[in-house]
Amino acid sequence: YCPHLWDDIGEQFFAADLVIANLETPVLLTKPKSLVPEVMLSEMHFNADREMFDLFNGQDRFKGFDFLSTANNHSMDMGEEGVMGSIEFLRSKGIKQQGIASNAEEAIAPVYIEIKGIRFAFMSWTYSLNKCKVPDDKTWMVNYLRVNESGVDLNPIIEQAREAKINGKANVLILSLHYGNAYQSYPGMHIRKNTSRIFGEAGIDLILGGHPHNMQPMESYPFTCPWTSMSKKGWVIYSLGDFVAYDIYTLCHMPIWLQIKWNVYDAEDGKRQVLMSELSARPIYLMGNYESDDKRDLRLLDALQLEALIIEGKKPDAMPAKLIPEFTALMAYYRRHFNVAISGDRSRA
Repeated sequence: YCPHLWDDIGEQFFAADLVIANLETPVLLTKPKSLVPEVMLSEMHFNADREMFDLFNGQDRFKGFDFLSTANNHSMDMGEEGVMGSIEFLRSKGIKQQGIASNAEEAIAPVYIEIKGIRFAFMSWTYSLNKCKVPDDKTWMVNYLRVNESGVDLNPIIEQAREAKINGKANVLILSLHYGNAYQSYPGMHIRKNTSRIFGEAGIDLILGGHPHNMQPMESYPFTCPWTSMSKKGWVIYSLGDFVAYDIYTLCHMPIWLQIKWNVYDAEDGKRQVLMSELSARPIYLMGNYESDDKRDLRLLDALQLEALIIEGKKPDAMPAKLIPEFTALMAYYRRHFNVAISGDRSRA
């Protein structure tokens, strides 16, 4: 159903210096792929094959992802074999990942990527593994921490951040966090309190949330960095939504495409500072045209451009008129939650 998946946004999406996402499935090539049923009435254990991964990784038309977070509630769906197979597969693709590990040392080490002189550290954690469990003697296999609960011990995340900051290995700390409740529009009290603690206690610059399936709002948190004593502003998006999963719920058909620019500035003390200079939360319309069993089409469309076309009466030929009310409702939902575009904010990193 996806030959035209990237036609609309692929060129611009993959043109970024650094493209990241959450991979919410093992990729174990020795077992068959396991798909999501249209109606979820039983436990689901995901698995992707090479063809599926390549499809979502740009269809060999674009460069693909540079980094994938891998700690989420489906990390253990294929067991230990699935974790090891996924690590091997992503390594063969040249894609960096953090969240699952083949040994204890790998689990606690952030992943570092340097782009144009700016060093990024990536970390990935999940609050849930569904009913799956890591082996008792290999608890390091998935970064698992109950960040949905009140008073959670954040030391594992803090120690990762310390490793990245104290030795000057990174300018920017980015945390992919699988937390929150499915199909809710707003984060709960424990989530917001723990998010605030993560900024203040770990000095994280950006938290990328997932798991609720639909988008949730963004929020900024002023804090004092525990490593540099610098006053900073952290940003969290509580949920980016479902990028390519076509859920039965309408709100899941509009994920967020987060675009961020970081720049290097000379500080008064002569030291370089890396600051966030631009941030935008751009909506994507996941258009599912299910006219018949033999005519199905899934596409990622730039929602702001699509909205302008519809206003002018120039909707794309591939989009049935019956989807316009759904799209209109989703754009109203997006504007209530986001309408975020920041330029010149210079949030200190």
